[in-house]
Amino acid sequence: HTGEGINKLKDYLKGQVCILAGPSGVGKSSLLSALTGLKLKTQEVSEKTERGRHTTTGVKLIPFGENSFVGDTPGFSKVEALQFMKEDEVRLHFPEFLRYKCKFSDCRHLNEEGCEVKQALKRGEISCERYKSYLKMLHLYADWLKEYCKEGEN
Repeated sequence: HTGEGINKLKDYLKGQVCILAGPSGVGKSSLLSALTGLKLKTQEVSEKTERGRHTTTGVKLIPFGENSFVGDTPGFSKVEALQFMKEDEVRLHFPEFLRYKCKFSDCRHLNEEGCEVKQALKRGEISCERYKSYLKMLHLYADWLKEYCKEGEN
């Protein structure tokens, strides 16, 4: 709502094709509106869930700037995409974590000794909400494995 970081994000996305994906109602269309200046359709934020409601029904690739495109996608209620990802790849979707050099290269940023991400969280350098999203994805991944993968399968 403040517009903070939008110009930095625009600079980062210059000359790129990027797709916004995530659960329904988290603000993908609102972010796209801020990036492109378009007034994409959104709905009121629910007081109960503190999230928007599902609005986007198809994928839209929107040009902005020179040779830059960003796509809006319908949200999802479950992270089915996890079937294409390994657990250690979840952290790659949180690029702000990558600059911190943990003691162990396979650090999951949970309770490991020498975790620089957890230290950055304590110092307020990483948003608590963002870290919660990371934990939620890890838990969804674990739940997905239990539900869809039999023991001994890769």
